[in-house]
Amino acid sequence: MPDLPVCDADGNLRVHDEHRIISAMLWPHDPEIRERYEARQIAASAGRVADRSGATFRIDPKVVPMVLQAPIGPFEAEGDVKPLQRAAWAGEQLLWMVSLANVGLRHSHAAVIYIMEKQREREGVRRKGSKTAFYDAWKDYRSVAHLWAAWLCVRDTIPPGIAASVWFAGMLMNAKRILVWKHENFDAADNDWTIPAHWRDPEWSPHWPRWAMNIVIEEWVRAALANYPNEDTRPQSAASRLSK
Repeated sequence: MPDLPVCDADGNLRVHDEHRIISAMLWPHDPEIRERYEARQIAASAGRVADRSGATFRIDPKVVPMVLQAPIGPFEAEGDVKPLQRAAWAGEQLLWMVSLANVGLRHSHAAVIYIMEKQREREGVRRKGSKTAFYDAWKDYRSVAHLWAAWLCVRDTIPPGIAASVWFAGMLMNAKRILVWKHENFDAADNDWTIPAHWRDPEWSPHWPRWAMNIVIEEWVRAALANYPNEDTRPQSAASRLSK
């Protein structure tokens, strides 16, 4: 299982580790794109710091080709959001599994896909995600699904004055717990990205947010599962894509 390339020797997150985390989450199987993306983001961060301080910004000429060839990240204005959407779908599936299991409801992978489709039908966005697309997203991003599940828990939750490093530390704390659940209750894939063993959970200050790692299970979810598997949503073509 590959470790996220984060932390110093003492187990603390370093400057720019957030870019390394995001690159692994978006391109878990492509080290070249990860390297280019990290170079672009780190160079951009250094440029912003230099601009604020009035310092001269210089970039290593060896890094320039990587920066120029790097993909525009999905969090940037002109970035392609499709990888972000598909990766987040994988995290959503795992988060549903954990959340349903925690309240004693059926939480098989197929049942979760069923619930995700029902949710989109209720919200009128069925075209933005279908069973085949969900299964394909899981196939491509299952190795980082725990990280995306944790990301979904903590996104948009940074109060004023809380550093991004705290946000990512909280995300990694959740991701560790979700990955343990995944290995104990679903599967233990050899290519799952793990948090380095020497990473230290930070001492959590009282004013920092406490993130829940559950989806609130509403009554419509219970009613839908009561009818499952009377409606089988798993496509025949997807059955062979998954080990579970």
